[in-house]
Formats: sequence, C-alpha cells, structure tokens
Amino acid sequence: MSIAAGQSEYAATPAPTLPAVIRSEKENERCSALLEALNRKAEKLTAAERRLKAASPAEVWCELLESNGLKHKEMLDIFGTPSIASEVLCEKRLTGEQICELSRHFHVSPEVFF
Repeated sequence: MSIAAGQSEYAATPAPTLPAVIRSEKENERCSALLEALNRKAEKLTAAERRLKAASPAEVWCELLESNGLKHKEMLDIFGTPSIASEVLCEKRLTGEQICELSRHFHVSPEVFF
C-alpha cells in the first residue's frame, strides 16, 4: 500500500492520526482516547482501524524497553541468556511463562503480547 493510500485510509478513523512516537502526556491522552473509541467499536473496525491497534509482541516489548530506558540484555532474569532475548526481538520465540514475567515486570496486561 502506498503512503498516500494509507494516509487517506487513516483519515476515516474516529480521530485521524498516523502512527508516531508519543512525546507528551497530552498526546498520550489523545491516543488513549482514540484506542478507547476503537475498543468500543471493536466489532465494526475498518482494516485501517485494526492496523492502528495491532502490534507484534516484539514491538510491544521494544516499546516497553525504550520507555523504561532498558536494553534487552538487561532482561536476563526473564530470558536467561542474551541469545534468547534476541530471539524474542526477532519474533522467533516467546513462551507463556516469559509473557507472564514481562507483564509482571512492566506492570502491563499479558494481553499486550498477543
């Protein structure tokens, strides 16, 4: 899909937005409100709206690492070895036990990793 097509598709969302890094509390609140509106509309989402909500487990973990100022190698208490942590980042491996540990460590629902 071209960038122009993607932009026009996103313009039809409840609060038009293109994916971007959230840099302020005001922007976080706006994006949270958008996601809440999408959740209320969950059964009737357009393809563009579904993509706004989708993130792979590795993308979620990377965002949690970045927002907490951590490197994946600092998570050895969960993964055991740097190579296993790298496999998670490459989306080759993520067990239920690791999901539970990550959700406890970052104080998020395990559902964010699905």
